[in-house]
Amino acid sequence: MHAWRLTVPSLYLHGADNCMSVELSDGMDDLFTNGFERIVIPGVGHFPHVEQPKTVADHILGFLNS
Repeated sequence: MHAWRLTVPSLYLHGADNCMSVELSDGMDDLFTNGFERIVIPGVGHFPHVEQPKTVADHILGFLNS
């Protein structure tokens, strides 16, 4: 069991390439008490904000507006 929890709504964007395995973020939602949205972006590497800036911006704006 983890000693800490994040208490703010959180968005996690992860590129689906092989640089960092998508499985690294499996189960992270257990650490968030007020909402956790995990989005895996296909065809994106370690720097999704550089590789697909519009996609990342759309996800961030959608999250902030929800």
